[in-house]
Amino acid sequence: MKRIPVRMASIVATLGPASSDEATLGRLIDAGIDVARLNFAHGDHATHAEVVARLRRLAEARGRYVAVLQDLAGPKLRLTVRGGDPVPVSRGGRIVLHRALPEAGGPADLAPTWPGLVDDAAVGEPILFGDGAVRTRVAEKAADRLVLECEDDGALAPGMGINVPETHLSLTAMTDRDWRDLEWGIAHEVEYVGLSFVRSADDVRAVKAFIAKAGADVHVIAKIEKPQAVDDIDAILAESDGLMVARGDLGVEMDVARVPIIQKDLIRRAAAAAMPVITATQMLQSMMNEPRPTRAEVSDVANAVFDGSDAVMLSGETAVGRYPVRAVEMMDHIIDLSEDYADRAAWPAPSAVQDRYVWSERAIVVGASGIARHLEVALVVVLTHSGATALLVSKQWLGVPILAVSDSVRTCRRMALYRGVVPVHSPAFIRNEDVASQVERMALDRKLVAPGDRMLIISGYFPGQPGSTDMLRVHTVSGSEARNSP
Repeated sequence: MKRIPVRMASIVATLGPASSDEATLGRLIDAGIDVARLNFAHGDHATHAEVVARLRRLAEARGRYVAVLQDLAGPKLRLTVRGGDPVPVSRGGRIVLHRALPEAGGPADLAPTWPGLVDDAAVGEPILFGDGAVRTRVAEKAADRLVLECEDDGALAPGMGINVPETHLSLTAMTDRDWRDLEWGIAHEVEYVGLSFVRSADDVRAVKAFIAKAGADVHVIAKIEKPQAVDDIDAILAESDGLMVARGDLGVEMDVARVPIIQKDLIRRAAAAAMPVITATQMLQSMMNEPRPTRAEVSDVANAVFDGSDAVMLSGETAVGRYPVRAVEMMDHIIDLSEDYADRAAWPAPSAVQDRYVWSERAIVVGASGIARHLEVALVVVLTHSGATALLVSKQWLGVPILAVSDSVRTCRRMALYRGVVPVHSPAFIRNEDVASQVERMALDRKLVAPGDRMLIISGYFPGQPGSTDMLRVHTVSGSEARNSP
């Protein structure tokens, strides 16, 4: 089987104290990160601005395009304890969760950081602490407190996260801080914003309306981490620009055995809707402290690739772990071997929904897919201004690289997330009369093709004009062109 000359799945790496300095960030880019995630649950605007500027400068110096994903914190329920010390609990015992810590009380008084939890929770509903380490259920409810019956032995410590999988919270997905952070992201031209705490399509619509009002071009990635989001997934897909399978919270709020099934289903749905999907959380978790991952983690990454993820994500491994660069190198190695094994062209692509594309684009891409498979082309070339056609081709799962040429640097960065896409910036774009010779030089310079290979070129009569894709051409590489790409 012919080896694919580039890695198809992308790598998202979270930047943090372990990875934001000049030397380490440069090594991460060299190791192959495609998307840099900024976790806005931590850090301040000034620090994030320095990191973005450094990232873009280092990437440009290397001729690389790295997208920025601003991950908004969203509301987070946490536990407060008056005395500051852990409160032991036992199975079958009962504890009181106050609306707010009473003025006069004991050192073991407990309260949530958001008082409205007492109003929203109902008798019989579960309340989980510490990522599910301590499970309780509401036994009694009063105006100012909940009485919880414990289902586990353990301890409740200050700052523990609180999850309420069956409670409909009146909290909005965006806090005041999130709106300010989003304004920062728009001003700094991030390519993507990750929206936490999504429960319905309305959450996504509100953020997209805010971005549109600002006249910005930021794509919204809906993080699927709540059971309500899984239930409303079709409507969320219709509003979003991409998905993140946030398996950590999903595994707490839902039956953990269902998470792999949900992961596969979400990836297929995203492919059918022609949008990128990121598989996230604990992929190489042991590399926070160890130089090598476990066998189970390696299998997890490989299976996410086999499922069809556009990208796999590293979180703490690169943000605060001991081996950030090694974690990226290991992720790259796992993806490389997994893709070498899998004959992607033989995998059935999902049915195309893709209503957001005009008829000509859909027809051209469907035709291109059939031709690419029949002729066994080595490369698909897409001329694109917005990146939309490149994404649609990516979602056909053709098993060959896609050379996506755009006149927009911002589009090139955004396309770094798309599976199998190699972005190339051509400021003057490509003229129709010499498109074949120009893209042949680009492909040869990047060792994506060899003389005698067939390429499929998708373009439009007016390159650079969104929605004008209407041309398809098969080109055999001669190798006779001068190899100085623009």
